Amino acid sequence: MKIFSDYSIIMYAQYFGAGILCYFIWKKISWSPIPHRAFFTIALLAIAALMIFAGEIQYFYGRNIGWDNSKSAMTATWAVAMMLLVLGMSFERFHSRTLVWTAKLGEASFSLYLWHPFIIGCLILSDAYRTIYRHISSIPLAFGVSVAATLVILLPVSLLSYAWIERRTGIAIRRRLFESAATHKPVGASAN
Repeated sequence: MKIFSDYSIIMYAQYFGAGILCYFIWKKISWSPIPHRAFFTIALLAIAALMIFAGEIQYFYGRNIGWDNSKSAMTATWAVAMMLLVLGMSFERFHSRTLVWTAKLGEASFSLYLWHPFIIGCLILSDAYRTIYRHISSIPLAFGVSVAATLVILLPVSLLSYAWIERRTGIAIRRRLFESAATHKPVGASAN
């Protein structure tokens, strides 16, 4: 049960909220390169500070808003930092051909979201992560290998799911629903 609660939507509500806020900010404000670069720079500095000073920041939150609330405050801080990063990156297109694959991952992002708890859960239940940490003494390196192992499975599964289920089945169902709605009169419509 703990595994489900760790990956449930409730645990990530701050990120969803920040994403929704990000969208509305992006829609309302006319941007120029200066705010774009400012958001991007602030986001990178905030993310670096959160990585380097995580313990100190959480201690600050614990002392000022209570230890029970410090984890939620830390999550909300990360959500705001990620929101700023998305805002900073969303106003210009990348012109580099080497980043085309990121657009494909963006298209398959819903499949990535749906599959990642299942893949991570399977790797936890199979003791894959524990085995990696048992054989690699450096925690940062073991974490990197764990992430790589997860992505090696998650990316192909998600891309196939996107291509075969979301695009083909989803588009076919949507087309059928719209065609059905267009050809049938609503119930109770009077014939003239």
